[in-house]
Amino acid sequence: MSNPHFKQANKGKGQALVEFALTLPIFLLMIIGIVEIGRLVFFYSSVFSATRDAARYADGTGISSTSGTTYYRDCAGIRARAKQSGIGLNLQDSDISIHYDHGPDSNGVSVSIGDCGVYLTDLQLGDRVIVSVTKTFNSVFPVLNLVNIPVSSTSSRSVLTRLDILSTPPYTNTPKATLTFTPTFTSTPTSTWTPTNTLTPTPLFSNTPTFTPSVTPSPTKTATPTATSTPTITLTPTQTYTSTITFTPTNTVSPTLTPTNTNTPTNTFTPSITPTFTATPTITTAPTTTLPSGCNLLSYGTVSVPSNTTWRVQVKNGSTTNSATMTKFEIWWTGTQTLKQATFNSSVIWGGAGVTNASPTYVTLASSVNIGLNNTYNFDFLFNQNVTTTTVIFLKITTSEGCYYIYGSHP
Repeated sequence: MSNPHFKQANKGKGQALVEFALTLPIFLLMIIGIVEIGRLVFFYSSVFSATRDAARYADGTGISSTSGTTYYRDCAGIRARAKQSGIGLNLQDSDISIHYDHGPDSNGVSVSIGDCGVYLTDLQLGDRVIVSVTKTFNSVFPVLNLVNIPVSSTSSRSVLTRLDILSTPPYTNTPKATLTFTPTFTSTPTSTWTPTNTLTPTPLFSNTPTFTPSVTPSPTKTATPTATSTPTITLTPTQTYTSTITFTPTNTVSPTLTPTNTNTPTNTFTPSITPTFTATPTITTAPTTTLPSGCNLLSYGTVSVPSNTTWRVQVKNGSTTNSATMTKFEIWWTGTQTLKQATFNSSVIWGGAGVTNASPTYVTLASSVNIGLNNTYNFDFLFNQNVTTTTVIFLKITTSEGCYYIYGSHP
């Protein structure tokens, strides 16, 4: 004889097993999906960090200690920084692209001007270096067709091409006027009681105010403003003198011959505090060179225009014992002209065919130029358009002795 309770228990176990078999695939699919999405988020974060840190490295100012060149030209250093920051990506050089542009135009469109290692022209202030990283995400569990997903990120940074703390700024900002309050002297009014003999036969019950003349037998000593003869107290036009005279009407029943004490009004000087604007003096750069100690070899020369497109300055070494060696020069000018060539005593030291540099131009000479003892040299700059003696704002010459000298029309 069978037990009905035993059959019912077996049915319950079988139902639980079937339900578990139906829900297990869905549960495993959710776990795998969460793991894959987490890996994808980590993968994208690593790609983004690689481009961001590489662009920061390329934006560095100065010369790289490892490559000996500017940071935005250090292609190997930029790629090494991207590989270091891209954790778990195993980046290769082919996954990293580096190029330059002039920044977006008014429509937000930017055009590449060259790739790192190929574009050798110096970048100008405001140009950008762009680093892009592209890597394919490979799914461990091919769920929902998420097998291979290309992930890419791009970061750009504007380049600061030159930061010379020894350079003389071409323009001077004028400080604004400062609003200051100048305290003025305040005189203290004093009431003086003087006896006044009044003989006023007035009609009875007169409500009309009477103007009683004061007969003063002696000069009335009144307390004048305590402004002494010291130069620190000045009565400036900003003080307003308000004279307050109070006439007191008197109602008398009968003529009286008794003297009455009347309050003689005194003039009250009410000074006013007027804010005055004290203009701060404008600090301008004087047209004299600021040289380190011992740098007194070169002197100012005459600026001229020997031809329509040539700007010339005469550089003179006034020393009879020491010579100078020029290693760099820096030139700033106004207008749309471009600089083509620089010569020193008719010898070309920089530039040539195809050179069109805009202002400012910084040049480190391939070979130093000797400036001999007690001699005068013509330093000529050839432009593509006509110039005048005031076209060049200033010319700065740097020597190997650590000195620099400035010429030109810069105020």
